[in-house]
Amino acid sequence: MVAANTIHRRGAAIALGLLCEVASPVVAQTSPPSAPPFETLVEVRINAVARAEEFSLLVVARPLEGAVQAQERCVVPAGATSCTARLATMASVLSVELRSAGFWSSSAAVAAGSTTTILDAWPTSTYRGEVAIRGGASAAAADQVTVRFRAAPGIERPVSEGAVSCPVTGRKWSCEIPAGRLDVSVRLRGHATRHWLGQVLTAGGVLDAGRVEFLPGASVCGSVLIEGKAPARSAPTRLYLQAGEDRGKEQPLFAGLAASANDRGFFQFEGIPPGSYVLTAQRDGFVAHRQPCGSSRIVKPY
Repeated sequence: MVAANTIHRRGAAIALGLLCEVASPVVAQTSPPSAPPFETLVEVRINAVARAEEFSLLVVARPLEGAVQAQERCVVPAGATSCTARLATMASVLSVELRSAGFWSSSAAVAAGSTTTILDAWPTSTYRGEVAIRGGASAAAADQVTVRFRAAPGIERPVSEGAVSCPVTGRKWSCEIPAGRLDVSVRLRGHATRHWLGQVLTAGGVLDAGRVEFLPGASVCGSVLIEGKAPARSAPTRLYLQAGEDRGKEQPLFAGLAASANDRGFFQFEGIPPGSYVLTAQRDGFVAHRQPCGSSRIVKPY
């Protein structure tokens, strides 16, 4: 908040038989000079084929916690795939990001006045679907899902891992996420997260996930690696989830579940009661591996 300077004026002085107005000299009070703004250069690199026409992108900067302090459009010339924005702010540490329809970028924390910051931008695709609750329960109360994404393995210039919040209207959601081949997950609070691997999203296109059923409860998911490196692809890997030894009294009895890893080594147990568990992975020719999902990592609904 900027406080305005106030000039004070003394009132009239009255003497018996004589009225005279005495005014003190008016002295304008000035604020001390403010510190010069920090200047930050942001280079936006577009991970897409160059366009035949010129266009612009909006780059914004704000403190790590606070409203936008500065914004500027950087112009991408015809045939180019980058542009530079010059932002002047009063904050010394900033979060810089892109806010332009049809493009997505992760935010970058930078020190104002530092050397040029690179902001990678990707064209977006529309990702949409419809919320349903497994078991027939009403999905009318669902007002938002969180879509998380990361590049699928083997991408030469992978998109940064990120997430967007998508409002749900009439059980349907629609939001913009980066185009490319992505591993995508959709979260609905209080329900097991749904996962899709290797989804292909085209720039400017639409990928409809259709009717997505969510199971109330928590989930345990992950990937199986062979000797900590390669995904378990060829021979099947079986996984078993059992209640942990430090199970609390409030945790219900749990008979255990079994699942198999897919060709990417991915596995998931859905709709399990919140609590402490032990996960076991077994594969022919390998020593079984046990891992707690225990007291330090209590499994609970999102």
